[in-house]
Amino acid sequence: MYPDVASKRSAPLSDSAVVTSPARASSPQFAENDPFQVVFSEPLFRPAPIADADDMKMLWFWTAESFNSFSVKNCRSAIVDPVLKVKVVEHAFRSPFLMDALMALSALQMETMNRGVSPQRAAMYRTRAFAGYRSAIEAAMPMDLPALLACSLLMTALSSHVFRDPDRRRLYVVDWMQVWAGINLIFDLMSARAVRESGLSVLFYRPPVDLERAATYIPNNLLFMVTSIKPGDDDYQWQQVYYDALRHLGSLYMELDHGFGPVLDLRVVTFLTFLKHFIPLGREHRPRALIILAHYLCFTKVTPNIWWVRGIADPEIDLICQMVGSEWGHLLRIPKKVRNAEDRVEIARIITDNRNWTLEEEDLYERHVNNTDHSNLRLGGELPVTREPRQPSPLPPKDLYSTPEGPLMDQMNEIDALVCANSPAQANLIYHVTSRPRSPSGLAGQSSPSTSSLESSTEQSLPESSPERNLDLMRYFIC
Repeated sequence: MYPDVASKRSAPLSDSAVVTSPARASSPQFAENDPFQVVFSEPLFRPAPIADADDMKMLWFWTAESFNSFSVKNCRSAIVDPVLKVKVVEHAFRSPFLMDALMALSALQMETMNRGVSPQRAAMYRTRAFAGYRSAIEAAMPMDLPALLACSLLMTALSSHVFRDPDRRRLYVVDWMQVWAGINLIFDLMSARAVRESGLSVLFYRPPVDLERAATYIPNNLLFMVTSIKPGDDDYQWQQVYYDALRHLGSLYMELDHGFGPVLDLRVVTFLTFLKHFIPLGREHRPRALIILAHYLCFTKVTPNIWWVRGIADPEIDLICQMVGSEWGHLLRIPKKVRNAEDRVEIARIITDNRNWTLEEEDLYERHVNNTDHSNLRLGGELPVTREPRQPSPLPPKDLYSTPEGPLMDQMNEIDALVCANSPAQANLIYHVTSRPRSPSGLAGQSSPSTSSLESSTEQSLPESSPERNLDLMRYFIC
């Protein structure tokens, strides 16, 4: 009664790759030139099947909820959300290690929300994701580079699970910084054009920052901690690196001075991407580096919408206070107060050291930033708008931070860089970066970390990866 399906499957196709309908071929009512008689066979995209219902649930949860982990809810959402929900998943079907990372991140979020995923399954997803990511870095196949780029971003959130592990390594935040540094290293394997063609460039937008103005928001005690370093001090050769880190920290104070908002959230989560030369100092547990990190951790408590940084500040601040000792304790007064606070407005008042700080009704920055266009691996554009600070922190007298090369602050040269070449011509999109001379001898030959654009935004093409680059990537990968 039924045709022999097996025999039909085993029959070879003709050289013309044409399939003819038997019913139409045997029926006299169809002429030979009937267009419906011939059906051309074409290859179809068939993604790898999902293993089981739990895996499908994890993928669904990513497209429904977890993608919000990297989506700042402002006018850019219409651009970023489809990339996270569609383009990243498309790359994940081509590169299984990225699919493992998506499922692992969904499981981690469901675990923190008590949504019914077992700790064993969540741990299995994480183990598989880390192992796959490591293998992909070692291989560095060109077809996997877009997935590696997306995975480097997901790993920053996925690796935050260690903060919640009671048996975690001591002061994990310094290792977590290296995971963030891995994003730039993946960028180094690709050209800017390749990143744009991958469709993922909008995920790496960072708000523009005026570093010279941000320097006026650095707390005076932290500024003096760095500018008072004298020759012979173990940190003297790294004075410039400390100061650059403080300027980026000052951008957080500057943004908080104008209230809460998505831009503040974005500045907080991208802060660690600017600290390339600062990371080794943190890993050496130098007191000045740990004090700067303690003040940064305070800002993670005013971003409750970012679930994967929630709860990481207090334990790390405790450890920093124990490690630096009483000699540096006076510089940790603010972090100690923030550690005992939970209300977001109260935390903001402690951070700014201003009891009169109030929450503004609207985010003035969002009204004037043109960030609706696609990012071209740079910082985006800022319209020329004047934002007067309420109470900017005054700088200490110049004689307190003089160096053999002249007053430290007087050596700052402001450079106007035109960015966002693809932005609308009618918008005068200028942002300011500050170029400073290197500190005495320790930074000779190093590139300045003060530049606020992604270092990988250069148009030079890097078609192939070298073994040295892959080893460098592995050094920055934290399991």
